[in-house]
Amino acid sequence: MILYASRTGTRRNLAALRGRGWRLLVSAAACLRTEGFPYALDNGAWSYFQAGQPFDERRFSVALRKLGAGADWAVPPDIVAGGSASLALSLRWLRPVLDDCQRALLAVQDGMLPEHVRHLLGPRVGIFIGGSTPWKLATLPGWGRLAREVGCWLHLARVHSQ
Repeated sequence: MILYASRTGTRRNLAALRGRGWRLLVSAAACLRTEGFPYALDNGAWSYFQAGQPFDERRFSVALRKLGAGADWAVPPDIVAGGSASLALSLRWLRPVLDDCQRALLAVQDGMLPEHVRHLLGPRVGIFIGGSTPWKLATLPGWGRLAREVGCWLHLARVHSQ
């Protein structure tokens, strides 16, 4: 298991994370600094959603070019709780993400089922469990089984929310 925390600039928090072997989850919607940590790149959709703002594709492209090559993985753009529309958006971005990053984690969202993404998963494409908290908690076991079956990476987003 690899633990990721949202990027912080607080020295005390960074020291605590470093001392415990955590990595950072850097958001394309925020400061693009890795603080010298191993890291993953989030597209920032959640931050824009929370702020009531549209997703900034240009900013994600800049983040992907700047940080993609060194990231453990990156999340192609998605739509929070957006189901099939979210998957369609992510699939448009899958190739560009894989061109710049060693691994892409597809955000699964409310209404999506394992059979919607199973054929896409493997060593370079994994699962990023997004969506609403009730949906996420209800479907987590199924996503875990799928990741184990196909041998892909799995990341559970926003676990601090419950």
